[in-house]
Amino acid sequence: MPTLNFTRVADDLARLRAEREALVASAFDDLQALRPSLADMLIERMSTPQRAARWMARSHRSANHRTPWELLAEGNEDEVWDLLDPPDEVDINVTERR
Repeated sequence: MPTLNFTRVADDLARLRAEREALVASAFDDLQALRPSLADMLIERMSTPQRAARWMARSHRSANHRTPWELLAEGNEDEVWDLLDPPDEVDINVTERR
């Protein structure tokens, strides 16, 4: 029966996490150069470039579990903007008075 080296697994996961963070930061730097208005709005909404970069790398339920990077790759920049400014949701618990 093979044994699992937990130290190696932990080290590998830490290395991958660091590589991912570096890639996310680098990609956001590119976004700032290529789509400055989108990047500026992300920073305004998320309060820091680091949070904005992480938001870009997260999948979003309202985008069918795709990341904003995937949306941009598909040519759907408008959908990324929509994620930032979702339409007002209707409160189904409020009844209309007549």
